[in-house]
Amino acid sequence: MRTLWQIGLLCAAWFLSSEGALAQGGTASIAGSWELLGTEFRGKFSSADARERLVFSSSGSYRIYAGGQLGMPAETGVWRWGNEGRLVLSSDQPDLASINLLRPNDGLLVRTLTDSILVLAASGATPTLWKHYRRVAALPAVTMPEAQGSLGLERLDRPGRVKRIRPDAICVLSNPRGVRQGDTLVMRCTGLPVLLSDGRWMLRASELYFEYAPPGGATLMVTRCARPGEEWDIPVQPGMVLRCDSPVRQALRNSGWTIMTTGLLVALVAAPLAGIGYGGGSFRVPRYEATAGAGLAAVAVGLPFVIAAQPRSFVLDTGSSGKKRSRRLVLRPD
Repeated sequence: MRTLWQIGLLCAAWFLSSEGALAQGGTASIAGSWELLGTEFRGKFSSADARERLVFSSSGSYRIYAGGQLGMPAETGVWRWGNEGRLVLSSDQPDLASINLLRPNDGLLVRTLTDSILVLAASGATPTLWKHYRRVAALPAVTMPEAQGSLGLERLDRPGRVKRIRPDAICVLSNPRGVRQGDTLVMRCTGLPVLLSDGRWMLRASELYFEYAPPGGATLMVTRCARPGEEWDIPVQPGMVLRCDSPVRQALRNSGWTIMTTGLLVALVAAPLAGIGYGGGSFRVPRYEATAGAGLAAVAVGLPFVIAAQPRSFVLDTGSSGKKRSRRLVLRPD
């Protein structure tokens, strides 16, 4: 009989812990860094390919990293314990849906919280999809010195042919293949490439954009901007696309669009009005043709500015794939 009581107490303890009794007021703390192990659905566990991370601070802030290898947070905000031990995450941008957790307003279910394991799920999902995390060391904050020189892009099929990137260039780095192979999460970041002293190329990003296309659903754009004075170093990997723009190109494009728009308005609106003979009710064809011709000439003048000043895109590579016309970043001494 005593053995049966002991078994019953053990089962009750396990049940309480599995339903989140340790989530609030227990010995385990959620503060720290958690790495995604996999997902559990209908009792079946699947390992995760991308090492998503959740980082909770003891002061009440959190960060969600889309992938451990990317080194930048996809979402930031504050966390707190809600009713019935639910974990409530309040994003800095509540109007944008989370790309990592389908988060209800009343908080996430916490099935397990120990010193090493965390299991979470959205309370509104039926059947429940559980996400398993393990506690890991915090992401290292290592600052490497930058190599100095003039930045450029060298064609792999024509070594020595380098296109210089101006210091005031506006560079956008994107990974069209997704964050991981076969993923629907696409990242774009704006900044300037830098070469670290250990030979790694990074894009020092001040803005981050995530485009998430759910299967069978409409595309959802999730934007994350760095806080004032905060930047992230995004690793440059083969296959990424670098689009280069500049303030001069932007000014030329804007001027071209202005000239073209004015010309179209003259040709389509002003010319017919100028050709109307308001006194005798006739239509003055020569005046119409002259006015319309001036408008079309303005369109012809503005179009080359728009075409020539478009930003240029380059596929980055390291030379190992052998693809032609791809570029690699180079740094030449000043």
